[in-house]
Amino acid sequence: MIDPQIDEAVLGGDWERVLQVALEGSAEESEALVLAWLAGEAHTRLGQRAEAWAVAEPLTKAAATDPLKLSVLCDWVMLGLVARRPDSGIAWTFWANALVHADAYDLAVDKAKHACQLAPDDPWAHIALGHAHSYQGNHDEAETAFSTAIQLDRWCGEAYYCRGLVRYHRGYDCRRGSPDRGFYYNRAVEDFDSALQVDSRDALAWSGKAYALLEVGDTNRAIQAFQEFLSLAPQTGMHPDLLRHAEAQLQRLERNA
Repeated sequence: MIDPQIDEAVLGGDWERVLQVALEGSAEESEALVLAWLAGEAHTRLGQRAEAWAVAEPLTKAAATDPLKLSVLCDWVMLGLVARRPDSGIAWTFWANALVHADAYDLAVDKAKHACQLAPDDPWAHIALGHAHSYQGNHDEAETAFSTAIQLDRWCGEAYYCRGLVRYHRGYDCRRGSPDRGFYYNRAVEDFDSALQVDSRDALAWSGKAYALLEVGDTNRAIQAFQEFLSLAPQTGMHPDLLRHAEAQLQRLERNA
Protein backbone atom coordinates (compact mmCIF):
# COMPACT_ATOMS: atom_id res chain seq x y z
CA MET A 1 0.00 0.00 0.00
CA ILE A 2 1.27 3.46 -0.89
CA ASP A 3 2.19 5.46 2.20
CA PRO A 4 -0.71 7.92 2.84
CA GLN A 5 1.90 10.48 3.90
CA ILE A 6 2.65 11.01 0.26
CA ASP A 7 -0.90 12.25 -0.42
CA GLU A 8 -0.51 14.99 2.17
CA ALA A 9 2.96 15.85 0.94
CA VAL A 10 1.71 16.26 -2.66
CA LEU A 11 -1.32 18.32 -1.68
CA GLY A 12 0.88 20.45 0.57
CA GLY A 13 3.51 20.97 -2.12
CA ASP A 14 6.29 19.43 0.01
CA TRP A 15 8.32 18.06 -2.91
CA GLU A 16 11.36 17.05 -0.87
CA ARG A 17 9.08 14.86 1.25
CA VAL A 18 7.29 13.48 -1.83
CA LEU A 19 10.65 12.48 -3.29
CA GLN A 20 11.83 10.88 -0.06
CA VAL A 21 8.69 8.79 0.44
CA ALA A 22 8.50 7.82 -3.24
CA LEU A 23 12.09 6.59 -3.34
CA GLU A 24 11.66 4.63 -0.09
CA GLY A 25 8.32 3.11 -1.10
CA SER A 26 7.00 -0.35 -1.97
CA ALA A 27 8.58 -2.53 -4.65
CA GLU A 28 5.25 -4.09 -5.71
CA GLU A 29 4.94 -3.58 -9.47
CA SER A 30 1.71 -1.58 -9.57
CA GLU A 31 2.76 0.63 -6.68
CA ALA A 32 6.31 1.00 -7.98
CA LEU A 33 4.88 2.53 -11.14
CA VAL A 34 3.00 5.19 -9.17
CA LEU A 35 6.00 5.89 -6.96
CA ALA A 36 8.34 6.22 -9.94
CA TRP A 37 5.96 8.76 -11.47
CA LEU A 38 5.69 10.66 -8.18
CA ALA A 39 9.47 10.74 -7.87
CA GLY A 40 9.65 12.13 -11.39
CA GLU A 41 7.06 14.79 -10.61
CA ALA A 42 8.92 15.77 -7.44
CA HIS A 43 12.26 15.96 -9.27
CA THR A 44 10.62 18.20 -11.87
CA ARG A 45 9.16 20.53 -9.26
CA LEU A 46 12.60 20.72 -7.64
CA GLY A 47 14.17 21.74 -10.94
CA GLN A 48 15.85 18.35 -11.49
CA ARG A 49 14.47 17.63 -14.95
CA ALA A 50 17.11 15.15 -16.11
CA GLU A 51 16.75 13.15 -12.89
CA ALA A 52 12.98 13.15 -13.45
CA TRP A 53 13.42 11.58 -16.87
CA ALA A 54 15.74 8.91 -15.49
CA VAL A 55 13.66 7.90 -12.47
CA ALA A 56 10.38 7.84 -14.43
CA GLU A 57 11.69 5.56 -17.18
CA PRO A 58 9.53 2.62 -15.97
CA LEU A 59 6.50 4.64 -17.07
CA THR A 60 7.74 4.74 -20.64
CA LYS A 61 8.34 1.00 -20.63
CA ALA A 62 4.93 0.34 -19.07
CA ALA A 63 3.16 2.45 -21.69
CA ALA A 64 4.97 0.58 -24.46
CA THR A 65 4.30 -2.93 -23.14
CA ASP A 66 0.97 -2.66 -21.31
CA PRO A 67 -0.85 0.69 -21.36
CA LEU A 68 -3.48 -0.68 -18.95
CA LYS A 69 -0.87 -0.52 -16.18
CA LEU A 70 -1.09 3.24 -16.37
CA SER A 71 -4.73 3.04 -15.28
CA VAL A 72 -3.35 2.25 -11.81
CA LEU A 73 -1.59 5.60 -11.84
CA CYS A 74 -4.67 7.51 -12.99
CA ASP A 75 -6.85 5.73 -10.44
CA TRP A 76 -4.45 6.59 -7.62
CA VAL A 77 -4.41 10.26 -8.56
CA MET A 78 -8.18 10.40 -8.89
CA LEU A 79 -8.92 8.53 -5.66
CA GLY A 80 -5.90 9.57 -3.60
CA LEU A 81 -5.82 13.24 -4.51
CA VAL A 82 -8.80 14.55 -6.48
CA ALA A 83 -11.47 12.71 -4.47
CA ARG A 84 -9.91 13.92 -1.22
CA ARG A 85 -9.37 17.51 -2.32
CA PRO A 86 -11.59 18.32 -5.33
CA ASP A 87 -10.83 22.02 -4.78
CA SER A 88 -7.05 21.55 -5.08
CA GLY A 89 -5.33 22.86 -8.17
CA ILE A 90 -2.37 20.59 -7.42
CA ALA A 91 -4.62 17.52 -7.43
CA TRP A 92 -6.11 18.38 -10.82
CA THR A 93 -2.68 19.28 -12.20
CA PHE A 94 -1.43 15.83 -11.18
CA TRP A 95 -4.48 14.20 -12.75
CA ALA A 96 -3.77 16.00 -16.03
CA ASN A 97 -0.13 14.91 -15.94
CA ALA A 98 -1.10 11.30 -15.23
CA LEU A 99 -3.51 11.32 -18.17
CA VAL A 100 -0.74 12.60 -20.45
CA HIS A 101 1.33 9.54 -19.49
CA ALA A 102 -1.70 7.39 -20.31
CA ASP A 103 -1.95 9.05 -23.77
CA ALA A 104 -5.40 10.43 -22.88
CA TYR A 105 -4.61 13.90 -24.18
CA ASP A 106 -8.15 15.25 -24.61
CA LEU A 107 -8.98 14.34 -21.02
CA ALA A 108 -5.66 15.77 -19.89
CA VAL A 109 -6.47 19.13 -21.50
CA ASP A 110 -9.85 19.14 -19.76
CA LYS A 111 -8.37 18.39 -16.32
CA ALA A 112 -5.53 20.89 -16.80
CA LYS A 113 -7.99 23.63 -17.75
CA HIS A 114 -9.88 22.94 -14.53
CA ALA A 115 -6.59 23.11 -12.59
CA CYS A 116 -5.97 26.54 -14.14
CA GLN A 117 -9.44 27.67 -13.06
CA LEU A 118 -8.83 26.48 -9.50
CA ALA A 119 -5.30 27.89 -9.31
CA PRO A 120 -4.91 30.59 -11.98
CA ASP A 121 -1.71 31.91 -10.36
CA ASP A 122 0.02 28.52 -10.21
CA PRO A 123 2.49 28.25 -13.12
CA TRP A 124 2.51 24.46 -12.83
CA ALA A 125 -1.18 24.23 -13.71
CA HIS A 126 -0.44 26.12 -16.93
CA ILE A 127 2.61 23.92 -17.57
CA ALA A 128 0.35 20.87 -17.29
CA LEU A 129 -2.01 22.45 -19.82
CA GLY A 130 0.93 23.19 -22.10
CA HIS A 131 2.11 19.58 -21.92
CA ALA A 132 -1.33 18.24 -22.81
CA HIS A 133 -1.68 20.61 -25.77
CA SER A 134 1.87 19.84 -26.88
CA TYR A 135 1.22 16.10 -27.04
CA GLN A 136 -1.89 16.84 -29.10
CA GLY A 137 0.28 18.77 -31.55
CA ASN A 138 -1.47 22.05 -30.72
CA HIS A 139 1.63 24.23 -30.79
CA ASP A 140 -0.15 27.59 -30.50
CA GLU A 141 -2.08 26.57 -27.39
CA ALA A 142 0.96 24.91 -25.83
CA GLU A 143 3.16 27.94 -26.38
CA THR A 144 0.49 30.22 -24.91
CA ALA A 145 0.19 28.03 -21.80
CA PHE A 146 3.95 27.93 -21.23
CA SER A 147 4.18 31.69 -21.80
CA THR A 148 1.50 32.22 -19.14
CA ALA A 149 3.54 30.10 -16.72
CA ILE A 150 6.59 32.29 -17.44
CA GLN A 151 4.57 35.45 -16.81
CA LEU A 152 3.56 34.00 -13.44
CA ASP A 153 7.09 32.92 -12.50
CA ARG A 154 10.05 34.42 -14.37
CA TRP A 155 12.34 31.91 -12.65
CA CYS A 156 10.48 28.75 -13.69
CA GLY A 157 13.09 26.89 -15.73
CA GLU A 158 10.61 24.15 -16.63
CA ALA A 159 8.36 26.62 -18.44
CA TYR A 160 11.24 28.05 -20.49
CA TYR A 161 12.49 24.57 -21.35
CA CYS A 162 9.05 23.35 -22.40
CA ARG A 163 8.37 26.43 -24.52
CA GLY A 164 11.77 25.92 -26.11
CA LEU A 165 10.79 22.37 -27.06
CA VAL A 166 7.54 23.59 -28.61
CA ARG A 167 9.41 26.20 -30.65
CA TYR A 168 11.98 23.60 -31.69
CA HIS A 169 9.20 21.36 -32.98
CA ARG A 170 7.58 24.29 -34.77
CA GLY A 171 10.87 24.86 -36.55
CA TYR A 172 11.12 21.18 -37.41
CA ASP A 173 7.61 21.25 -38.90
CA CYS A 174 8.50 24.14 -41.24
CA ARG A 175 9.66 23.44 -44.79
CA ARG A 176 13.41 23.57 -45.34
CA GLY A 177 14.31 27.00 -46.66
CA SER A 178 11.35 28.64 -44.95
CA PRO A 179 12.37 31.74 -42.93
CA ASP A 180 10.03 30.55 -40.18
CA ARG A 181 12.24 27.50 -39.66
CA GLY A 182 15.22 29.58 -38.53
CA PHE A 183 12.95 31.92 -36.60
CA TYR A 184 11.54 29.15 -34.42
CA TYR A 185 14.89 27.45 -33.89
CA ASN A 186 16.44 30.74 -32.77
CA ARG A 187 13.52 31.41 -30.43
CA ALA A 188 14.03 27.91 -29.01
CA VAL A 189 17.69 28.74 -28.33
CA GLU A 190 16.56 31.86 -26.46
CA ASP A 191 14.25 29.78 -24.28
CA PHE A 192 16.90 27.17 -23.53
CA ASP A 193 19.28 30.01 -22.62
CA SER A 194 16.63 31.38 -20.24
CA ALA A 195 16.29 27.95 -18.63
CA LEU A 196 20.07 27.89 -18.22
CA GLN A 197 19.99 31.29 -16.53
CA VAL A 198 17.76 29.67 -13.93
CA ASP A 199 20.03 26.62 -13.64
CA SER A 200 23.33 26.52 -15.54
CA ARG A 201 23.61 22.77 -14.82
CA ASP A 202 20.33 21.91 -16.56
CA ALA A 203 21.56 19.07 -18.78
CA LEU A 204 18.41 18.86 -20.89
CA ALA A 205 18.41 22.59 -21.59
CA TRP A 206 22.00 22.24 -22.86
CA SER A 207 20.84 19.35 -25.04
CA GLY A 208 17.91 21.30 -26.47
CA LYS A 209 20.15 24.29 -27.14
CA ALA A 210 22.74 22.09 -28.87
CA TYR A 211 20.23 20.54 -31.26
CA ALA A 212 18.57 23.89 -32.04
CA LEU A 213 21.96 25.48 -32.77
CA LEU A 214 22.77 22.51 -34.97
CA GLU A 215 19.67 23.23 -37.05
CA VAL A 216 20.63 26.88 -37.64
CA GLY A 217 24.21 25.97 -38.53
CA ASP A 218 25.88 27.59 -35.52
CA THR A 219 28.55 24.89 -35.27
CA ASN A 220 30.86 26.40 -32.64
CA ARG A 221 28.10 27.12 -30.16
CA ALA A 222 26.52 23.72 -30.86
CA ILE A 223 29.83 22.00 -30.05
CA GLN A 224 30.05 23.90 -26.76
CA ALA A 225 26.45 23.03 -25.87
CA PHE A 226 26.94 19.32 -26.63
CA GLN A 227 30.11 19.35 -24.51
CA GLU A 228 28.24 20.91 -21.60
CA PHE A 229 25.41 18.39 -21.94
CA LEU A 230 27.77 15.42 -22.02
CA SER A 231 29.69 16.69 -18.99
CA LEU A 232 26.47 16.92 -16.94
CA ALA A 233 24.20 14.15 -18.21
CA PRO A 234 26.05 11.06 -16.88
CA GLN A 235 25.54 12.33 -13.32
CA THR A 236 21.75 12.24 -13.76
CA GLY A 237 21.28 8.61 -14.76
CA MET A 238 19.96 9.67 -18.16
CA HIS A 239 19.23 6.95 -20.73
CA PRO A 240 22.43 5.80 -22.49
CA ASP A 241 20.82 6.14 -25.93
CA LEU A 242 20.50 9.91 -25.44
CA LEU A 243 24.17 10.12 -24.49
CA ARG A 244 25.32 8.01 -27.43
CA HIS A 245 23.35 10.12 -29.90
CA ALA A 246 24.79 13.35 -28.50
CA GLU A 247 28.31 11.90 -28.53
CA ALA A 248 27.92 10.94 -32.20
CA GLN A 249 26.69 14.44 -33.08
CA LEU A 250 29.58 16.05 -31.22
CA GLN A 251 32.17 13.82 -32.90
CA ARG A 252 30.72 14.62 -36.33
CA LEU A 253 30.75 18.35 -35.65
CA GLU A 254 34.32 18.29 -34.33
CA ARG A 255 35.54 16.34 -37.38
CA ASN A 256 33.95 18.86 -39.74
CA ALA A 257 34.87 22.01 -37.79
